[in-house]
Amino acid sequence: MYVGQRISLDGHRGTIRYLGSLEDSPSSWTGVEWDDSSRGKHSGTFKGQQIFACKQGSGSFLKSSKVSFDKSYSITEAISYKYIEDSRGVDEEVSNVVGISRPVQSVGFDKIRERFRDLSQITELYLADESIEFLDLDIDRDFSKVTTLDLSWNLISSFNKVLELSQRLPLRTLKLEKIQILIKHHFAKLTVLHLAHNDLLDCQNDFELVSITSLDLLGNKISDLHLLVSHFPALEILNVSNNDIKFIRPAISSSVQPGARLKHINLAGNPLEDLQDVSNLAVYPNLCSLQFTLLFDDKKDENSRLQLIKYLPQLQVINRTKVTLQERQDADRFGQTPVNLTRSMVNNFVTLKLVSETGTLDKKLLKTQTVKQLKATFARFVKLRPTQIRTLAYHYKEQTIELHDDLAQLSYYDLSDGGSVLHSE
Repeated sequence: MYVGQRISLDGHRGTIRYLGSLEDSPSSWTGVEWDDSSRGKHSGTFKGQQIFACKQGSGSFLKSSKVSFDKSYSITEAISYKYIEDSRGVDEEVSNVVGISRPVQSVGFDKIRERFRDLSQITELYLADESIEFLDLDIDRDFSKVTTLDLSWNLISSFNKVLELSQRLPLRTLKLEKIQILIKHHFAKLTVLHLAHNDLLDCQNDFELVSITSLDLLGNKISDLHLLVSHFPALEILNVSNNDIKFIRPAISSSVQPGARLKHINLAGNPLEDLQDVSNLAVYPNLCSLQFTLLFDDKKDENSRLQLIKYLPQLQVINRTKVTLQERQDADRFGQTPVNLTRSMVNNFVTLKLVSETGTLDKKLLKTQTVKQLKATFARFVKLRPTQIRTLAYHYKEQTIELHDDLAQLSYYDLSDGGSVLHSE
């Protein structure tokens, strides 16, 4: 065992963060950070002392002499088991594939294995969830035609080993979902990369993959979209759904803008609140397909879609629905052309001060937002359910009015910047 080693215990994955003794205990202990935080008991602390760092509540200590981790395999063993022969013992009807708890019917497996005995003809290796720890590929075999490799959900601890392996294969597609390691190296020929559910943060300056055209970062912790795109100059398809992107800043003027080839972005499930943020995607000139959600989004309200069509006229598909000619004509009623985008967007927003007994919050709101949506925003601010916010009142200078119509847009009340919104019992 070693610090940084990826392990599995009764099917639960984790990373060894500490090996050694603990205060007042002669035994040797293993500190583990679990992928599933609910399995942990603490944050790497023992009697108030920080022993190792990990995510909140995801750590635990195991007595080294009593713990027996699940068996792991080399990539050569996994290939042999899956594509050549099952040396683990298989009855006539059912086999258990390494690393997968569900039974797999073995009828016809002999024919499949016979087909793949000549590994020199294989172009795709699918080795997800095979408990692979070691990437010591058998050098006596010919893998010269393998262009797709899936190593997702395995126990790989070092990305250097992945790099070494990739240099021996003519890869075009590499899948590394849920392996909990960071990529910092360049793959000259790789065009498709899947890194979903890896807790990845924003890219560092030394991170650049210039050949990637399709990137899947579903379920990570990316917060800066433009920074991410700047590291992938050939990128055409990007999935950053369910990340931590709260806003999209306007791009800095430059003679060379990143994302010139970007055609599709999936932003669904990010904590975006303002349509203005989505409109800042205008910096990507070839963007033709977009998926997104807003925290206050009312699916019955067509205004946000029409405004987006106006602000991003190059879009052909929004949320998997094709933009129609009628929608483009309807979008014209929102006024300004893209040349005057900034001024138009400013006019479409109002900044209000949300006021509660515990504090205040300045909030920029879209004027097409309904009172019902404003109540939902206010409820999050005061940590109540939206149904508990019966009536909101707007106060500006010496005037106070009740926002009584849930379906009315904020523009109906002619609200001014700097006004206050409070809960009226």
